[in-house]
Amino acid sequence: MGLVSLALSLLVADWVLGRLTQDAAYTKAVKQGMAYDTRDRLRVILDNRRADANWFPAVPANTYLETHLKLGSERILPLGGVARARVVGCNEGGFYSSFTTDEAGFHNPSGTWPLKNDRHIFLVGDSFTQGDCVKEGEGIAERLRLRHPEVVNLGVGGNGPLLELAAIREYVPAGKTALVFWLYYEGNDLMDLQRDLRDPVLRRYLDAGFSQNLLPRQGQINERVRNYAEGRIRERSGGQALVFPNLRGALWRVRHGQGLIVADKPQKSDKSEADADQFLKILASAKQEVEAKGGQLVFVLLPEYYRFSGEPLSTWAGHSEELKKRVAGLGVSVIDTEPRLRRHPDPLSLFPFRLKGHYTGEGYALVAEVMSEFLNSKHGRAE
Repeated sequence: MGLVSLALSLLVADWVLGRLTQDAAYTKAVKQGMAYDTRDRLRVILDNRRADANWFPAVPANTYLETHLKLGSERILPLGGVARARVVGCNEGGFYSSFTTDEAGFHNPSGTWPLKNDRHIFLVGDSFTQGDCVKEGEGIAERLRLRHPEVVNLGVGGNGPLLELAAIREYVPAGKTALVFWLYYEGNDLMDLQRDLRDPVLRRYLDAGFSQNLLPRQGQINERVRNYAEGRIRERSGGQALVFPNLRGALWRVRHGQGLIVADKPQKSDKSEADADQFLKILASAKQEVEAKGGQLVFVLLPEYYRFSGEPLSTWAGHSEELKKRVAGLGVSVIDTEPRLRRHPDPLSLFPFRLKGHYTGEGYALVAEVMSEFLNSKHGRAE
């Protein structure tokens, strides 16, 4: 009887956590008469695999800060996800995003690598840059590519500044680079920097001479990443994640310094000023590297939800005004997308269900519009 009572208690706790974490968006969807996919991501992947085994989760590069992969005896830190695959991202709008990855695991059309154009426009950043949480075709890179086919998206969910510097080092080539957009999300990029600086491989990218030589070894890396993702799917579909998924997710958040429930409130930090100083050093290194490769670095500021909700800003976003001035002081062009989003008749509608999260497709379209105007102006060196 004791085991039965324990199992029932865990089931109730898991159900309660599931309701607490889903209710805000789910309730709004129901009230608006909208469909809402209540499956977890693993179930979505498994359901799609019934027809096509080439479906995977969108594995972020920061996964390998904790789970180390090796090529032979050498630790390798991949910067892309599963290559040549269909991957499933997040669900903020009532549906799971999904997209196809290129030969290096980034969200680009098949055939992107090796690069074919004489001059390219690269985007580095996190999930906002990757184009997560919206339908395929609605991301920033995809919208820019309609007018500028030479766009290459190096954005990956969960990336911080050091991972973005690493992407420039490894995947932005000399002689074929016109411009690199550094898309900075003010809500957590400085927070991610605290995490990245703890990794010995990532810290080595602060040395201008360091490279993992990822692109020449892309085939081997792809095999290791795919094998890792397959193993995780097998492990989780074997029952470990399907049993009490909400409890397991809550325990993961606690282990990583978060709350039991993802709180919809601004995050605070007493290290944000030091983080901003370190970020400027990294951006200066990126500028030097991009210019040495014949390109121009452009800083794009992406505003957080609290800019429009009327709530206090997160600590990191509180540095944005000063950060823009300091970035301009480095000789880097600055694009602030907040004014364009704020001119929208209803800025909160640019976030799914008017809740904290990524932008909607319309929000991404406005960001892409501002960037395209830069490209078409006398300030952009790429046409």
